[in-house]
Amino acid sequence: MDLSLLLTNLLYGITIGSALILIASGLSLTFGVMGVLNFAHGGLCMLGAYFGYTLVQVSGNFWLSLILAPLLVAGIGFLMEAFTIRPLYGLNPLYQLLLTVGLAMVIANAVLLV
Repeated sequence: MDLSLLLTNLLYGITIGSALILIASGLSLTFGVMGVLNFAHGGLCMLGAYFGYTLVQVSGNFWLSLILAPLLVAGIGFLMEAFTIRPLYGLNPLYQLLLTVGLAMVIANAVLLV
């Protein structure tokens, strides 16, 4: 085996391992502080980007969309927390994990549908 190939694979392994450590520490910190496993946050960020883009196309005003898009996503997040996640507080965290992964898939597929 060539030394450059070994060093390249070692560097790739360290890079992927570092990314996994960052993800795991972020999730454990969020769960430890808030007590909620939310895997739908990425879908909500995507939804905010699409709302912002759509509002700019419809209104032609960037600053208006910069204000309205986060408010729309915050409203959706509030409704999502109130009606789906809140009833699972105090139960097994696996239920929250499964629910939020499912919500992320629903949001992603709804964006694809639109």
